[in-house]
Amino acid sequence: MGDITSAVGSLGSKTVNLLDDRRNVKQQKHNLYQNYAQTTQNRKNLLEKQLASRRAKLGASGIASSGSALAVQGRDIDEAYDDIRFETEKYKRKANQIDRDYESKMYLQGFDILSDPSKVIK
Repeated sequence: MGDITSAVGSLGSKTVNLLDDRRNVKQQKHNLYQNYAQTTQNRKNLLEKQLASRRAKLGASGIASSGSALAVQGRDIDEAYDDIRFETEKYKRKANQIDRDYESKMYLQGFDILSDPSKVIK
C-alpha cells in the first residue's frame, strides 16, 4: 500500500510541475509578444516622426515635393519595414524555441516516469 501511495504522490507532484511549466511557458510567450508589439509600435512611431519632420523642413523651405526627397522618404520607409520584418522573424523564432523546449521537457519527463518502475502504479 505504501508503494501505491508514494507513486500517486510522486505522480501528483509531477502533474503540478507540468501545470506550472505550462503556465510559465504561456507567460514567457505573452511577455515576448508584448515586447515584440511594443518594439514594432515604437519603430512605426519613429518613422512617422521622421517623415513628418522631413516634410516640415521641405515645407519651410518652400518645396512641396521633390524626387530626391521622395526617394529618401521611400528609403526610410523601406528600412523601417525591413526592421519590422526582422523583429517579426525574431519573435517567431523565439516563440517556436519556447514551444520546442517545453515539448522536449514534456517528453523527457514522460520517459522519466515510464523508465522508473517505482513511479509506475502496479
